[in-house]
Amino acid sequence: MSLFRQSLLASVCLFASAWTVLAQTNLFLLPNTSSQVGTITGFRLDPFTPLSSFPAQPGAAYFFTNSEGTKYYSIARSGSDTLLVLDAANPTNVLKRQNLAQAEAATLTPDGRRLLIVANGLHIFDTANDNLLNTVTNVGNQPIDVAVLPDASRAFVLSAASNTLTAVDLNTNTVAGTPLTFGGTLTGVAVGYNGFVYVTASNRLFEIDGRNMTVRGEVQLNARPGKIAFTPDGFFGVLVNQTPVTGSLALLVDLRTRSVTATIPNIPNFSLTFDTLTVGSNNRVYAVSNQTQNLYEISISPFNVNLPTFANLGSLNNVSAIVATNEAPNPRFLFAITPGSVNRLDNSSVPPAGAGAAAIPLNPGALVFTAPALVGATPTQIVGYNSIQTTAVGTSYQPLITRVLSSTGQPIKGVAVTFTSDNPAAQLQGATVITNDQGYAQTNVIAPGTAGTFAVVARAGTSGPTFQFTLTTGSGSGGGGSTPASALRIVRGQGQMVLEQFQINEPMVVELVDAQGKPAVNQTVTFSLQSGNGTFNTSTSNGTALQGVTCTGNVR
Repeated sequence: MSLFRQSLLASVCLFASAWTVLAQTNLFLLPNTSSQVGTITGFRLDPFTPLSSFPAQPGAAYFFTNSEGTKYYSIARSGSDTLLVLDAANPTNVLKRQNLAQAEAATLTPDGRRLLIVANGLHIFDTANDNLLNTVTNVGNQPIDVAVLPDASRAFVLSAASNTLTAVDLNTNTVAGTPLTFGGTLTGVAVGYNGFVYVTASNRLFEIDGRNMTVRGEVQLNARPGKIAFTPDGFFGVLVNQTPVTGSLALLVDLRTRSVTATIPNIPNFSLTFDTLTVGSNNRVYAVSNQTQNLYEISISPFNVNLPTFANLGSLNNVSAIVATNEAPNPRFLFAITPGSVNRLDNSSVPPAGAGAAAIPLNPGALVFTAPALVGATPTQIVGYNSIQTTAVGTSYQPLITRVLSSTGQPIKGVAVTFTSDNPAAQLQGATVITNDQGYAQTNVIAPGTAGTFAVVARAGTSGPTFQFTLTTGSGSGGGGSTPASALRIVRGQGQMVLEQFQINEPMVVELVDAQGKPAVNQTVTFSLQSGNGTFNTSTSNGTALQGVTCTGNVR
C-alpha cells in the first residue's frame, strides 16, 4: 500500500473518530452560493467550537437531519447532485445521490417520514430508505415554496408563475382537490401553529383551511409582504414589507381577528428592507437586512424596531444571518454570523447575552440548525392551539392541536396524548394520538347535536401535564374559530421556565372576550398560583387585557 493511501486512510479514520467521539452537532454552516467548493462545517454547541468540516455540493442551500440523527440531507440549487444523503457518523460517506433540478425549497415533514424538495415539481422521498416515491408535476409552473400541516397529512406547493397553491396528499403522494388561484404576486406559503395555511401576495395575506382548500379570509395590506413568521403562541404573524416605499417596514397581523394591528413606519428617504425573520420569543423577532448588513430586533408589544444590544457584546455589526435552536416558546440559543465569526447568544436572559464565538470563513453561506427527534424525555409542558371555538350543531371544529415539550422546551416524539371530553355526545375522531418529531398531536371533534359549551382535555402521557380546549356548539357556521361568552384567551406568557427568585421574562397576558369574540370591558380577572410559591407584581387593566403580571419564586 502506498504511503499516500495509508495517509489518506488515516485521515479519514481520524475524521470519523473526531465526528463520532467528540459529539454530533445540530448547527451547520453551508457554503457560499457562489463558492466553487462545497464545504459544510459543523459546530459543537457546548463548548461552542467548530467540530469538523466535510465536502458537499457547491450550491448546498438546505440541510436536514433525519429523525434518528443517523443521516444528513444536503440539498443544492443545482440540477447536478441536487440531493446528497450523507452518513451522519462519517459525512464523507455519501449514501445516495439524486439529480433533479435546481431546488427552490425543501423541508422535512413534521413526522420526519418524508423529505420534500421543490425543483420543477414536488419530489417526495421516503426517509426510511431515501427512495423517491413520486414527483408531482402538476403543481403549477416553476413552484417556489412548500409548507406542511402539523400532522404531516398534506403539503402545499406555491407557484408564483401560475399564481396557484396546490395541496398534495402525503398518504397517496398525489394532488388533492382543486388548486387555489390568487391575484397579485405570490411571495410565500407557511402553515401556522393553528394549522391554517397562509399565502402572502402583493397587498394580501390569505388564510386557508388546507383540509378542504377553502379561503377562510384575507387581510388587506399596503405592502408586498415576505413570508410570514409566527409567534410561538400562535396568535400573531409578522410580515416584512419588500416595498417599504408604501409606508411600512413591517406589519403585525392578529391571526385571531385576521387584521393588521400595528405597523412599523418606513424611514423617510431611506427605504430600509428586512430580508429574513427569526423568532426569539412570543414578544421578540429578529430581522436581518442584506441592504444594511445589520440585525434588528422587532418587539411585538409594543410593535417597534430597534438595533439590539447584547450583554457581554454590545451591538453586533455586519450581521448576515441569524438562526435559533428549537426550544419553545423561547429558543435556548441564537447564532448570528458576523465577518469571520459565528456568535452564540444565550437567549435565556433579556437581552440575550454573548456566550462564545467560533471562527468561520469571511464569505459564509447559510447557517442551519437541525436536530433529530427527542425521544424518551419526560413531558413537562403541553400547549394547545385553536383552544376556544364555536361551531354549528353536527359540524366539525378546527383541529385540536397540541404540542408536547420537555422541561427545556424541546418537542418530544412518541408521547401518547389522550383527549377526553366531558360531553359524551361530542365525537372525538382519535382519542389517543402519538406525538410526531415536532411534538405535535391533534384530533378532530364533531359537535354534538344540542347547543352548549363543553371541554376537551388533552393529557400528555399517563400522568403528565394537561391542556383544556373550550368548545361551544351553537347556531353559527361550521368550521370553528369563534368564541363563547366570557372566555379567557391566553395571549402570551404561557410555558415559561424561570429560576427560583427570578422574575419571568415576559408578562402573563390574557384577554377576556364575549360571544362575538370582542373584548369584554371592565371585567375582573383574577390570577392565582396553582402550586409552588410566588408573588404577583402590580397588575393593570386596559379594558381588553390584564397585562404586566409577573411572578417570582418557586413557581411551576
